[in-house]
Amino acid sequence: MPFVAGDGEIKIGRGFARHSTLRESVMGILGPSHRSDEQLEAILFETGRWAVNGQHGQVLGYAASLEQAVKRSASFSLSGARVIAICRLPFDHIVIFPEQIGRLRRVVRTYQLITRNQTHPVQNRHTSNVFSIAG
Repeated sequence: MPFVAGDGEIKIGRGFARHSTLRESVMGILGPSHRSDEQLEAILFETGRWAVNGQHGQVLGYAASLEQAVKRSASFSLSGARVIAICRLPFDHIVIFPEQIGRLRRVVRTYQLITRNQTHPVQNRHTSNVFSIAG
């Protein structure tokens, strides 16, 4: 049975003796298919084959990177399709569900904004020749 230790960490009782925290026991249940946001962000731009899956196992589309799969999932959602998961192929046990896809969308947008600002810096539109003083 879980309990909160003096340091605020949730500990697991006898049934999960090999796991010291609730997080570790949950990770054990999820197995190798779950990746943290940080792990996924690290492979966001790596070349790979990703499938965007809809209901009933239907593949809505493929992408060459996780970043592209996240963007495609947004497009599919906007068109009314229900995105159930993004999976890495050939089925190496990386499955990303909608809640995490939403967080990755925010990461991708942030990268896009940073890249856009680096390649197109805001120009100073206030120059001395814009205004003239009539004499």
